[in-house]
Amino acid sequence: MVYQNRLKNALGSLPTHFKFKALTESLLKHLEFDPIIISAINDEEKPAIKIFLDVLAKQYSDNLSAVSQRGSINIAKEGKSPTNKPKYGYIINEGRYFRPDGINFYLLKQAFKLALDRTPLDQIADYLNENNYYFNGKKTKMTKQKLSSIFKDSFYAGAYVYGAEVIGNASVDTLFKPMISPLDFFSFKAHLK
Repeated sequence: MVYQNRLKNALGSLPTHFKFKALTESLLKHLEFDPIIISAINDEEKPAIKIFLDVLAKQYSDNLSAVSQRGSINIAKEGKSPTNKPKYGYIINEGRYFRPDGINFYLLKQAFKLALDRTPLDQIADYLNENNYYFNGKKTKMTKQKLSSIFKDSFYAGAYVYGAEVIGNASVDTLFKPMISPLDFFSFKAHLK
């Protein structure tokens, strides 16, 4: 709306003999051959053309963002990672699916069991650190803050939340292995609060 008002104001400042059709034809003529040649446009046309270009750029940007977000959501609905960023205990394979990260998967799975038994988070963090927990190929120092964040993430129970979408990973990817059952997840999530 702001851009439309700016365009109307700029067009209103042009002489009355100058029509929008002429502006559009001039703009297209210059863009068709060389978008850099703004200096060839006469001074009366420049403010309106600048705003017209701003409107086009804004619409392009908005459309690109919407298309990109829709694409990411569609990728997530297939059980794949739209960001190529792994989750703790998982790697992302060539097909962009989440797969257990060897011993790190089992260490974190044990951490979930310890949390279910109400072991304090700092002791769980010590357990992971003593057993050389790795994430994304690097030794990672676990803290109770990281663990708290991990334990609150429904992804580990098989429900991948991406934006406003909730995807049941096991239903779209039959090879996905959750670390914890949904029932256990909600059980200990309640006592983490």
